[in-house]
Amino acid sequence: MRIPFALVPLVAFGSACGSVSPTVPDGSSADGAPPDAAAPPDAASAARYVGADGDHLEDWAIDPGAATFAVTLRARPGASSATRTFTGSITTYASGFQRMTITSSTDAAVPGDGSAYFLAIAGAGGAYLVAPPTALGGTGHPLAIAGDCGAQLGTFGFLVLAPTSLEFAPATEAAYGVLTVSGPATAVAITGSQRSLDCAAGGTCTVDEVLMPPPPGTCTDGATSIVADDVAILRGGAGSLVASIGPGKQLLGFTEDASLTFDEIAAKNYLGLAVTANGTQPAVVDFGTDGVALGRLVLDPISGQTDNGEAISFAFAVDVTRGRVHGTVANGGNVLTPFVGIARRQGAHVLLDLLTTSSSDPSPVYVLLVSR
Repeated sequence: MRIPFALVPLVAFGSACGSVSPTVPDGSSADGAPPDAAAPPDAASAARYVGADGDHLEDWAIDPGAATFAVTLRARPGASSATRTFTGSITTYASGFQRMTITSSTDAAVPGDGSAYFLAIAGAGGAYLVAPPTALGGTGHPLAIAGDCGAQLGTFGFLVLAPTSLEFAPATEAAYGVLTVSGPATAVAITGSQRSLDCAAGGTCTVDEVLMPPPPGTCTDGATSIVADDVAILRGGAGSLVASIGPGKQLLGFTEDASLTFDEIAAKNYLGLAVTANGTQPAVVDFGTDGVALGRLVLDPISGQTDNGEAISFAFAVDVTRGRVHGTVANGGNVLTPFVGIARRQGAHVLLDLLTTSSSDPSPVYVLLVSR
């Protein structure tokens, strides 16, 4: 797979990874009645976010004070899905996970009676991870604070997020790199470089190349559109970039941060989502005193109870380069696979997105994290 504007089974997080299906109670009253419908967030107080998942683009309004949300899903260019809107209430649990209960829906497949929900993780300074209800399809993914096209300029470390693409094999295809977005809104320029995951293993790189500049992009309604092999839509702000780069494919970017160190990353513990073609599972990643991080699935997002079966370990290389990290993952069978990632500081918190592969096949595995 090539980035369109360029030249170009679950890994065991615990012994029950393939079978865990955590359920978040719906907050119903004792008599089983669904929660009251929440009013949509007030436009003046709600924070605005953007996302991309599968074949749709997302516009979110999240009001933490009122504990309400609204999200509109629009088809990305070339996709045929209808525009859908959902509103609802937010319940935050002591574990740090959130349930975004849908109390109003324009999609007949997604009920608005409180039984459907997004699982979410909120971080300080506007970091959000969300996992959609099953009826919407898609997978867990980050949101970025909405900004105008000027907020999308800069140099970003990036990962390609394509967990459901059967054609994407990150070990031998362009999977991560550096992207620079520059220029006026009428002629946005893209430059950078990209690599395949086998480069992180210290061996021969299948892909290690400079991006060929695509045609200039243009800004419309806060989004940068670039038409090349496919249509790429860049959105975001406040140091985070989310881009729809083709059917089922996203690009996640963080602005480079030369001051972020491994010690700062390892001083924190994380909540997150483990994302593969088989689904999305809540997870925790905790660093030990030896600097090795252990990842486990979360069985109960309310209490934070984890699967105490075999965890996987992330051995990070200490040479963090402008927020880009790498290392090796060891699962229960001690099969080592390389990983790469991007990290950035957000207030007192750290955002950390990792990409590796299954130990049994070339499919991608993503671990999307926000420090607690």
